[in-house]
Amino acid sequence: MENKKVKMPLAMVVIRKLFPVVEKLMPALAHLWAFSLFFKPIRFPWPERELPMKQSATKFRMSVGQLDIQCYSWGQGPVVLFVHGWAGRGTQFFKFVQPFVEKGFKVVTFDGPAHGESSGKSTNIIEFQQVLASLEDYYQEICAVVTHSFGGAATIFAMSEGLKVPSLVNISSPSSGSKIIAEFLKKINGPPRVANYFNKLVREKFGRSFDSFSSEVLVRTLPPFNLLLIHDEHDKEVGIEQAEKIKALTPGSELMVTSLLGHTRILRNDKVIDKSLAFVVESNRKPELIST
Repeated sequence: MENKKVKMPLAMVVIRKLFPVVEKLMPALAHLWAFSLFFKPIRFPWPERELPMKQSATKFRMSVGQLDIQCYSWGQGPVVLFVHGWAGRGTQFFKFVQPFVEKGFKVVTFDGPAHGESSGKSTNIIEFQQVLASLEDYYQEICAVVTHSFGGAATIFAMSEGLKVPSLVNISSPSSGSKIIAEFLKKINGPPRVANYFNKLVREKFGRSFDSFSSEVLVRTLPPFNLLLIHDEHDKEVGIEQAEKIKALTPGSELMVTSLLGHTRILRNDKVIDKSLAFVVESNRKPELIST
């Protein structure tokens, strides 16, 4: 379980009270509102525990289309890219930095579009993919990617678009499109029927279904790669069955199950960090890759 319950932002408290009323009285407006809200992450204040690592980073900004992206790096060596989740920040991986640097890796992370100190008020998985592609172009080669939550889904989508990732660590990552929508509707207090209208709007805007962006669909199409899944059995935001689904779809992958760490505190657990590092080190020694 989480060590400390995150206080719900006032805006979300208001949305939870208003949305059911608006959906009942003006359903078409409510559906458009839900669609807009889905792509607008909340920017939480920077926790004090992350500030020392943020201050010690080599910082640089990257232009990706119209986006201005804040990036961070530490150390020298083969690049390991860290990709945060929705409403997160690159420095959420602060406890991973020193162990990876001491093993001879260059740690690179960034604040996603509309996150942290990057530009934008709304974003989507396509914009995350564009940032990942730009970082690959910048560094030429990325030896491994470590992700959290939505960052895992964004990375698998980027891999389906050509991002080369020999080794991937997905921590607490969702795989099911329908469950992502259901969890979102639960957060805004929206009835399940809104999902049908949401899916219709996604298809109109992006020209494809929401499920077509999901990891459980895309992982079947990927070239061979090494995969470690880490998930907590008490994760209330992303059920462990979603990691188990990806494990079943990727023979040769590995699943580490933790307990009582929840969805975000898992990133500060020493055993999780040690396992991730050992996997990346070993994956860089061996030529064998799993096949999906």
